[in-house]
Amino acid sequence: MSTILITLAMMLAVSGGIDPLPDPSKPDGGVKFEISPTTTLFSDKGETKNIIVTANSDWTATSGQSWCSLAPDKGGNGQTLVKINATANPKGSDPYHSEC
Repeated sequence: MSTILITLAMMLAVSGGIDPLPDPSKPDGGVKFEISPTTTLFSDKGETKNIIVTANSDWTATSGQSWCSLAPDKGGNGQTLVKINATANPKGSDPYHSEC
């Protein structure tokens, strides 16, 4: 079976204003996040899979591909379950690799 390899190169950006005092949830003052799993395989027929984003601040994710969508596309401090939907590969059994 052919697969589409999605490397989760999600662009996460901090949203919000500048805090005048250090935030105790961010020891060094920076945003930290983890995505699990970091790589996911999708069938060439298209399907939806889940990832977990763990962050210490607000974040936003975007997809650079029309065939790949994320929901929700933003979250906050803690864990967020994100569904990645990949539509069918129009080339059928011709597999390709891409970043979502």
